[in-house]
Amino acid sequence: MRIALIGSFGLRQDEGMRKLCAQVEAAVRPHHEVLTLQTRDFCTGRAWRQLRAFRPDCLHYLTGPTLASLVALRFHQLTLPGRPVTVATGIRPYFGKIARRLVWLFAPDHYLAQARRWQRLFAAAGVATTDWPNGVDTRRFTPATPEARAELRRKWDLPADRRVAIHVGHVRENRNLISLCAVQASGEWQVLVVGSESQSDSDSTRQQLEAAGCRVHTRYIPTIQEIYQLADAYVFTVIPTPAGEFPASYNQVGVIDLPLSILEAMATNLPVVSTRHDAVEHFLGGNPAVAFFDGTGADALAQLRRLDGRPVQARARAEELDLGRVMAQLNAFYATLAHPRR
Repeated sequence: MRIALIGSFGLRQDEGMRKLCAQVEAAVRPHHEVLTLQTRDFCTGRAWRQLRAFRPDCLHYLTGPTLASLVALRFHQLTLPGRPVTVATGIRPYFGKIARRLVWLFAPDHYLAQARRWQRLFAAAGVATTDWPNGVDTRRFTPATPEARAELRRKWDLPADRRVAIHVGHVRENRNLISLCAVQASGEWQVLVVGSESQSDSDSTRQQLEAAGCRVHTRYIPTIQEIYQLADAYVFTVIPTPAGEFPASYNQVGVIDLPLSILEAMATNLPVVSTRHDAVEHFLGGNPAVAFFDGTGADALAQLRRLDGRPVQARARAEELDLGRVMAQLNAFYATLAHPRR
């Protein structure tokens, strides 16, 4: 099958969207003919000529989607030979009030769903929807022995007399990282925030965190698994869109719907304290190693205390979402699409 993947490719994998695109490309290439196109180039004449020469059976838009990406998918579908099947993956969707009313007009043939609000929107527009979670590399992200954890803490100059709570993600104002200051102020926990080098842009947030005693690191770390292995717990702080509502702006989205950092923490067998994100509750809710908090520092601390010292069985759920398994599901999904042209 000839598949055109549209996403963010060939870039440093220091944030979730880039990691996901690289994972999909690596999983699909051994089984199909693949053409990759950058999201920013998808609407150009050069991309259309590449697609016309490639003659794809499937156009798969990996990032977003937004109304603009759906319009682009429909344009290419109608103007390319053979009318390729169109697929959109709901990694970080955003549709404003007017755009939501137009989804039916430009709807893809298939939608791979994570958050329930977007799954319902596309299903109501007559689109075939399939649940497809993100996957995690369980061979790379593994639990550490107590001895290895102690050694990593010495390497990163972290105190030996405190528990360590981490957050991995962008250092931005819309990610509610300031709530971690209350965790640090408790004196029970040392907070370490590791931000992506390419996507962190808030000096104000960093200054507030560091003034509270939190450690903040925004340089690229090739061995990011070490950060999880030195920790006692993971905290995901981004304020979610309230249940039953849609985000009022793209900036409010703030994060991919099923954050990879949560899955990486669980693969390392860390307890997770997270705000109540739609897709996180759908795929991970009910696991005793995952506690939800209301977005305040006081409640984050309360949930950390509640989980601290309990037996943790987070890795078992991560193994169910192993990258190999999840990508096998994707290739099985492609097999259900129309037979490719000979």
